[in-house]
Amino acid sequence: MLEAIDTYGIKLLSVRSRTLLLLVNEYLEETALNMGDLLHYAGATLLNTEYLASWNTDDFNQRFEKSINKVNRRKNLKTIKVGTPTTILGWLT
Repeated sequence: MLEAIDTYGIKLLSVRSRTLLLLVNEYLEETALNMGDLLHYAGATLLNTEYLASWNTDDFNQRFEKSINKVNRRKNLKTIKVGTPTTILGWLT
């Protein structure tokens, strides 16, 4: 992704945008999720959220949570817990 940004001279809106894309690239080294899902994981991480809720259990599950959090720990970022809204509600009550 960063290569495409450089090749085509795409201007990012802010330093945070670049930080988000750098994190997505690191996630890509750990897991084969699609770019949209990785942007959700990276956004949630950079916003310091504790939970990421999704009904899409194919791409938002404990297996991918483990891969994402491996990168987050390596970068000293907050780890996140992934689950369906119902599951997360159960964790909170």
